[in-house]
Amino acid sequence: MTLQSSGAISLGDIATEFGDTAPHSMSEFYRNGSLVPDQKVVPAAGTALSTISGSNAPLWQGGSIPNNLQVYQGYAASPTNLAYLADADRYLSDGSLISESQPQTMYPKLSTQNNGTWTAPYAGTVNIICVGAGAASSYWGLEGGDNGAGGGAVYATATVSNGAVLTWHAGGMAYSSGLGSPDGAGNRGGSGGGGTTRVTGTNSSGTAFTVRALGGQYSPFSWFFGTQGTSGLTANGKNRTRGGPAYATGGCTQVAAADGGHGFWYGVSSSYGGSSVPSGWGDSGFNSIVTSTTGWSGHTSHLGRSQSTFTSLSFDSSTGVLTTGSGGWGEGGIKQAGGQSPTGSVGAPGVVFIWMDPQQYQSINQTVPTSGVVTFSNFYGGENA
Repeated sequence: MTLQSSGAISLGDIATEFGDTAPHSMSEFYRNGSLVPDQKVVPAAGTALSTISGSNAPLWQGGSIPNNLQVYQGYAASPTNLAYLADADRYLSDGSLISESQPQTMYPKLSTQNNGTWTAPYAGTVNIICVGAGAASSYWGLEGGDNGAGGGAVYATATVSNGAVLTWHAGGMAYSSGLGSPDGAGNRGGSGGGGTTRVTGTNSSGTAFTVRALGGQYSPFSWFFGTQGTSGLTANGKNRTRGGPAYATGGCTQVAAADGGHGFWYGVSSSYGGSSVPSGWGDSGFNSIVTSTTGWSGHTSHLGRSQSTFTSLSFDSSTGVLTTGSGGWGEGGIKQAGGQSPTGSVGAPGVVFIWMDPQQYQSINQTVPTSGVVTFSNFYGGENA
């Protein structure tokens, strides 16, 4: 504990504070010697990324103790075949696995388009945000179609050891063999679901954890309409298609989580829901756990968006500068208004944020000399880091 700031201090008190073994001598206690440090590590405020704020927002710390904030995004280009999709990673919020006998149906598989590892620069609290990718929109003829559902988002923390390695996958944009194409027998086309984003690791106690955000459910308008007619206007008790769920399990703490906004019918016939899109359709769950001022062009535009118009984000971990690119991570694509060119749009890709609680050095024991005469009063308020 810190030594008192006034009154009598004994050589034994100083030895106890700084961990010296007998016999003791004042000459052992020069600052910056083997016993008395001149700085300690303390929590830092960190710097928020541009366009992102709120109590759950990622914080960057540079200086002498960089906190290794990293930002990873799913690739803009959709995979061209199923070989680019990994093994099962399609789970509901209760942790139950969705049957793999339903390939390319309600929920997408884990995208391995962009993945890697992250290493903790020091022991402490690691922060993780996972955002699943948004689903592409679909269309049916020139009349209407479905706006894509949004990806889920989750923020979790874990206590990790110095050098702990986390494995991450950033959800890719929706599978698409041609924007706006009918979903067809293969349930593909412009109605692809968003890719799942996931981070896994082990905490300092040896307990594994998983942080997972599913992409938006695919939007199979032609299948729903062709098999169920107007009764297919809802799915899972919701309007049309479900936004991705998100959650954290194992040796971590889930701080906040939000499902992505549901997809919604966008047609011209009032009997099919009309052309009015409800507030919140296709939103990313990310918008519920942080405040982001960066929108997704495919979410707000009726002009149709493709992979070729998408720009990736970039992050400079040495300066903390985030270039958001097209932004709006995890938001669903929008359907063209009825009567317009029959093209839908892709959803925004997923994103992963990983960072440690920021730390910095603080000067201590500055009244203790580094040479010459040392007195007991030099150690008022002294402390061992």
